[in-house]
Amino acid sequence: MEAGTNRMEGIIEEMVNEANHCNIFGKLNLMIAVPDKLYNPICIPVSDLRPISNMDKLLDYQDFMGWKIRRALGMRYPNINRNQDYRSLDLRALAQDRRNLTGPALKNIINRVLDEPVQDIPDDDDLPMMCYLIGLYMSTKFPTSYIRKIQIDAISHTCTLSNAYSDKIYTKNGGSWRQINENGTVTQLLKDQLV
Repeated sequence: MEAGTNRMEGIIEEMVNEANHCNIFGKLNLMIAVPDKLYNPICIPVSDLRPISNMDKLLDYQDFMGWKIRRALGMRYPNINRNQDYRSLDLRALAQDRRNLTGPALKNIINRVLDEPVQDIPDDDDLPMMCYLIGLYMSTKFPTSYIRKIQIDAISHTCTLSNAYSDKIYTKNGGSWRQINENGTVTQLLKDQLV
């Protein structure tokens, strides 16, 4: 909460850029958008081979995000209410509080990318980053059907976001990002989904 939307933008961008190189969307999603999905190890990347329980890995992810926030704010330790009964906290409510902060930050980042000047040549390096941002934003917007997997196709310049129920395909064409169906027909501009 102390980071606020503006600082969260910078923190999220840094985390997405780091994750982009490691292909760890699920780990990022558990930190930023769906920290309450504790019992779904499908999102824990196979590359995280440490011999500890999934719950301990999830706690590590939250600690890592806390460290990123403290570093960005120049805080040594978080401000903690010593009188708080932590056993009474509702994880779903805390997760929604996080989404209330990270969702607008993600929306601002995506809008900033969409407002950048159009390049004639598709930038393959930006494709994974934008796919991650869209996936994270959709997970904050629809946490019950959060994005579990992202497939990036550099040849067709598309990314497919998969939740437990369906797939959504996004592509950049003529400088604008849009959702398309399997036939390539535009269903909606991404800008219109950022409400």
